[in-house]
Amino acid sequence: MGFDPLSAILDVGKTVLDKFVADKMSEKEREELKNNYELAMRREALEGNKAFREFILAYEGSAETYRDVWFFGPLLIFIRGCIRPAFTVGAMYWDWQLFSSSEVWDGMRMKLLLIINVLVLIFWFGERSVKYILPLVKSLFLEKGSGRDLS
Repeated sequence: MGFDPLSAILDVGKTVLDKFVADKMSEKEREELKNNYELAMRREALEGNKAFREFILAYEGSAETYRDVWFFGPLLIFIRGCIRPAFTVGAMYWDWQLFSSSEVWDGMRMKLLLIINVLVLIFWFGERSVKYILPLVKSLFLEKGSGRDLS
């Protein structure tokens, strides 16, 4: 499981409340303060996420902004929609070439294919999937204990 900054901040805040406010309030007031604190922190995190999404929309634009451009708008929308499938089909083709041929691939071609496969994995499953397989990938390329590249 990855690091969740919101949970960490909530835990630190609740610990601070328990340490410094515990003897000055009743149990009911302390629980109400903890709940209000958690609600405020979650609301701020949601607002930050919303602001980030609005920034991305303003920076990259949405599909509606491109529809008005005569020829290049629909072409750009089509290209944006083809990127993931094109990378995926390309990766599948190169994987098929690697596994179906008797030719031995050198280290650089294998690393390039690995990078392409990781990009496809990120496209379809997000960065968390890569975080979980990264130790396996490192163990494939590094010799245990020496840190020396094997390829």
